[in-house]
Amino acid sequence: MPGDPPAHRVAAGARRGPSRRPRPFALLWGAGTVSALGDGVHWIALPLLAASVTRDPRLVSLVSVAEQLPWVLFGLLAGALADRVDRRRVLWRLDLVRAGIVAVLAGTVLTGTVTLPVVLLVAFTLTSFGTVYDSAAAAMVPALVPVAERPAANGRLQAGVLVADTLLGAPVGATLFTLLAAAPFLVDTASFAVAAALVAAIPAGAAPAAPAAAAPVRVDVATGLRFLLGHRLLRRLCAYGALINLVTTVAVALLVLYTRDVLHLGSLGYGL
Repeated sequence: MPGDPPAHRVAAGARRGPSRRPRPFALLWGAGTVSALGDGVHWIALPLLAASVTRDPRLVSLVSVAEQLPWVLFGLLAGALADRVDRRRVLWRLDLVRAGIVAVLAGTVLTGTVTLPVVLLVAFTLTSFGTVYDSAAAAMVPALVPVAERPAANGRLQAGVLVADTLLGAPVGATLFTLLAAAPFLVDTASFAVAAALVAAIPAGAAPAAPAAAAPVRVDVATGLRFLLGHRLLRRLCAYGALINLVTTVAVALLVLYTRDVLHLGSLGYGL
């Protein structure tokens, strides 16, 4: 999303003369899209890796449990924490941490020492950090984008994530896994590193740190829940989303075994 900054920023002295540096939101969008591509790659590769370690459906389904459980445990807490931290700093640091985690997993795959507990731990840890990352990234949009442009900005952010994660990440991850089991995780490591660099390039002044919160975290969480439960439209949207996610996760949990053992499509067929 290249372009000149708004007129009020020019008047305030935000830049002098013509500049081709990307806008802060463009950097955030690029980081989110690149990171989402890596998420899609490892999301499809982790069940394939688990299925290569064990053929027990109950054990393979634990990968989906490990990937979804952090949202239940930490989702509300992550939202409250995102309002209390320097979001820019948190984002690039979380990307570096996640890059290190996936790099370790890639190392175990390359050396043939990977085990199912390692796969489950990585899946759980990545999603746990992801709850904070997604909340902080969404909360940065109001700081980077004027009010009138926020609907379009949020749309672009979500479109980039969905296309990169769902449409591109799955076939790319499956193809890479077919070529080399560690390849998806090496690519994911690189995607996190690139995303960290893009977020770090956002000027610190463009996304000021969140002000100190007066109320405890539990009070903020309770306040948010009361607001949600009291808002009819949001309450329905959340209920629909929860139901769709529940049914989808049930289907996806064992899809890797079904496509390989019943349909005989192989890893690439599973990704597609």
